[in-house]
Amino acid sequence: KPRGSTALDLPDGMMRAESVLGSAALSAPPILVRSLVAPYADGLAFTTFLRRQGGFGAVDEAWRAPPQSTEQLLHPEKYLAREPALEVPVPERPAFAGDLEERFHDVMGEQTLRLLLEDWLPARTAAQAASDWGGDRLAVFSDSSRKRWAVGWHIRFDTPSAAERALLAFARSAPLTDRAPSSPSGGPSRTPPPLTRVAGGRLCVPRPNNGPIVLVRRGRDLAVTLGPFERNSVAVTPDPDCRPALAWAARIATQ
Repeated sequence: KPRGSTALDLPDGMMRAESVLGSAALSAPPILVRSLVAPYADGLAFTTFLRRQGGFGAVDEAWRAPPQSTEQLLHPEKYLAREPALEVPVPERPAFAGDLEERFHDVMGEQTLRLLLEDWLPARTAAQAASDWGGDRLAVFSDSSRKRWAVGWHIRFDTPSAAERALLAFARSAPLTDRAPSSPSGGPSRTPPPLTRVAGGRLCVPRPNNGPIVLVRRGRDLAVTLGPFERNSVAVTPDPDCRPALAWAARIATQ
């Protein structure tokens, strides 16, 4: 205001950068901090876009007809075009892993996908990798004792090239075991880990504490599976066999 400017005069992305930097002192896992900040930063960018298009009348109209997905929130032009989210089925359970039953399923959305990728990629790279999200469904499975677990995530993108971009972004995290590399300050590193080669749109990396992580791309569909693994009060027993996990992910990608 002292300079005679308004929020409409600020460069796009500046408010989000300021919000993320201002939240750095919060003592919580970074992905939780980002998820708390995101509604404010992304919402401000959304309303600023609408104000540039049609003033506060356009913002009022958005209250009457809110965005139907975080994709529409992050890409206001898709909100104005009323681009719908794609329907994605709930991932099937991993029948090879014993008597696992579905405990939870939900749509994560483009915003959650971006926030997750920011754990190991620079913010701009993560946003690009999450863009052209079309729809998704994540499901969590466990046995009756809640000791054996597995996660299946089916993400459908607008194009095969967008799915390939996301596959490579996930592959940068696949060699990691328990956590992302730390920066000298103790926080997560903003330098991406080395890119892992992905052969034929398929990748499986056994992990000592969480079972295999599998990536399978079929066209514009990407399946990400975690586990199965067995958890008790002392340790986690991994399942190192990639073959059944790869087959499970392939089935999810073609649902």
